[in-house]
Amino acid sequence: MKRRDFVTGAAAISGVAGMSGIAAPAIAQNRRELIVVGPPRLMIGHNPVVSAYTGRPLSRYLNWVETATNGELVFATFEGDVPEDEDREFGIASEGEADAYFAGEYHWNLHHELFRLFGGAMPMGLSLEEFMGWFYHRGGEQSWNKLSERFNIKAFAATTLGYQSVGWFTEEVQSVGDFEGKVMDMPGVIGYIMSHMGAEADDYILEGPIVEALRNGTVYAAERSSPANDMPEGYHTGVRYFYPEVVHEPHTFSALGFNIDVWNALTANQQRTIQHVSMAHMSYAMAESTAENSRLLRELQEVHGIQIRRFPREVMLRICELSAQYVREELASTDEFSRQVVDSYISYRDEAMDWSEVTVAHFLENRRLPFSYTST
Repeated sequence: MKRRDFVTGAAAISGVAGMSGIAAPAIAQNRRELIVVGPPRLMIGHNPVVSAYTGRPLSRYLNWVETATNGELVFATFEGDVPEDEDREFGIASEGEADAYFAGEYHWNLHHELFRLFGGAMPMGLSLEEFMGWFYHRGGEQSWNKLSERFNIKAFAATTLGYQSVGWFTEEVQSVGDFEGKVMDMPGVIGYIMSHMGAEADDYILEGPIVEALRNGTVYAAERSSPANDMPEGYHTGVRYFYPEVVHEPHTFSALGFNIDVWNALTANQQRTIQHVSMAHMSYAMAESTAENSRLLRELQEVHGIQIRRFPREVMLRICELSAQYVREELASTDEFSRQVVDSYISYRDEAMDWSEVTVAHFLENRRLPFSYTST
């Protein structure tokens, strides 16, 4: 998912009139209004959503919290200036200028590289289902809390766009050599991988609209997230090939991160409600992602003539090697805490891979056997 989708202010959240940049909550008749700094171009609540696939889950999540607290907690947008820095939403909440932020955790790597892991940018790591096992039952969430507390934040996994695809390509990939010198719009972890494959991709900043650059051949390929999120922006109109390979963000999610003093001021029941709503909404959002992307994958092929491709084994093996290199050299080497968390993640990954192989992997293979599966 791109950083540009999560910068500068939003329109009113949950239908509540926007407040000033002052984060002091308005409390009247047991109602607490929380100021959130988050994604742009959204009309939340009952108002139209410009970026529907990004905005709808956020609107729904916050409305669920409002309903579950019987209106004790309501949300409004932060209306102060949000500079075009990579980490300003995080800083605004951390410093108390807003009560909370909403964004992808992997953006906060400027503060600590380990935020990439918790945000989902762990290449060739755990699937989303496997990650939730580590997160909720093997200490992952507790480690995230320890990291966030360093920066005065208490965050919750709030919603997900599901599995992130490598992306949209103007040409078919046939070998590792095809990446050499190619310009790509692929930042972050996938940019690290592609740049080591020989492409001009690491932290590459494109001037002008990306879709137009795909159409006129300025860029060879671009990553964003998935058909459900990308097609409304027209990504499929500038390419012939889509590579849905899951590499760099297998368990991505966005978080609602509270200023820790604001969080501590909530009642125990309000805190429990936010925790439980977050867990429920993650499951619901994953189901939505599966349903929408399943439908749109067929539309890509049958309506738009996009060819769905997999990388050749040679290419995929090199990507896997670079994924391991990134985890080893960029994540685990950050500090001792990072090494411990990465070791915990990898240990659980070994277990989860064994279980997934004898259950889900076999199920998916067997489901393709030649037999009739109809309602008649």
